[in-house]
Amino acid sequence: MGPKTTELLSILEELRVGLSATGQDHWSQWISESARRLKASDFSGIEHLLRAYGGMGSINDLMLSPDLARLRTDAYDLAEDIRKQVSSG
Repeated sequence: MGPKTTELLSILEELRVGLSATGQDHWSQWISESARRLKASDFSGIEHLLRAYGGMGSINDLMLSPDLARLRTDAYDLAEDIRKQVSSG
């Protein structure tokens, strides 16, 4: 597991806890599933996470505290970086 994945897992844990604390169980579980896959070195965790973003009813539509919104953005940015790195070989 690379340093970006390790950092992403840390961010996902913070995000999961924050979403759970605000009653966003669906998204907390989604984040948890993405993290579970990543911990198992399964790249589908990145794809699963990125599917949460965009479109109606996405994680982007949630009104979050500034700290949680930052974590949401950081998670997306890191996941995109990892996806691009893997895609480019």
